[in-house]
Amino acid sequence: MTRNPKLVLYEPDRTFAARICDYWINQKGFPFEITCFSSYEKWRNACPGLSADIWLIDSSIADEVQKAGLPGRVLIWTDDESQETAIYKYRSADILMQTLKDCLDMTGSSSATDREQAFVLGLYTPGRSWLQTVMGVEIARALTSYGQVLYLPLSGFWAMKDLQTDYYSKDISDFMYFLAGSEQQSTVFIQNYILEKEGIEFLAAVDNPDSLRAARAQEWLDFLDFWKKSGRYRYIILDIGPEICEVPKLLQGCTKVFSVKESGSIFNGIWHQYEQYLEATGNLSLMAGTETIPLQESREDFNFMETTEYKRRLVMELLSRAGMI
Repeated sequence: MTRNPKLVLYEPDRTFAARICDYWINQKGFPFEITCFSSYEKWRNACPGLSADIWLIDSSIADEVQKAGLPGRVLIWTDDESQETAIYKYRSADILMQTLKDCLDMTGSSSATDREQAFVLGLYTPGRSWLQTVMGVEIARALTSYGQVLYLPLSGFWAMKDLQTDYYSKDISDFMYFLAGSEQQSTVFIQNYILEKEGIEFLAAVDNPDSLRAARAQEWLDFLDFWKKSGRYRYIILDIGPEICEVPKLLQGCTKVFSVKESGSIFNGIWHQYEQYLEATGNLSLMAGTETIPLQESREDFNFMETTEYKRRLVMELLSRAGMI
């Protein structure tokens, strides 16, 4: 009979420990058998006789734990959000749970190779439209019913008001920078950057889009490959803004491309120029794999509540036609 993997938790805040353990235990798919300590004396006395696959330990005794050489994977968690190598304990409980499951995969107790291949959805509109992100967030909301979603805003903060209501000290450009030069364990590293709203996980958009311009297409493809290999997500959405260079190369790495199509001579002209550009660069095949998102001609109130049902129907039709659901 296969045993459940063991998680030992040391958290001195008794109320917090009880609340988060109770939440995890009642979540479908949580794989661990938990042993929890809030008393340091009880922890110290029990520790020599304990074994665990994952140890989740408050940072107040980090030095002691490192000297002890505990068998299994040791994770330090903290109430200091600035620590890159520790887990921030006041993240969403669901994100914390996923982090623990990812760490379990890395110990070899379960296999990430059995997970389904992620679908990568690219959102790109020639000339850019703020409605691209409005529809992108609506797509993400719909997909949460079918699997875990990661939203990557490759554009400025201004476009992300539906998900991101404030600036954050760690944004997507910081993640790329540290990912390129870091030897840290990726599971903890990921957890410190992920935000969550409405069941959608995402990285914070940059407040200065110029920080995105320096990255070449291959860097973005490597960045995308990192997320695909993480095994955390069923759907990865790239919301691509005009700051990104070599857009066709990035779009070639997507399972499907969605683009907002508005009516009017100006927008028709932009699309004609875009087709000419794709043909000149040998990427005209992208047009055949692009699903256009046709919008109502009268869209002044597109973001209002009365259009919610219209957006939902439109998104479901698009995703069904594209084979994403």
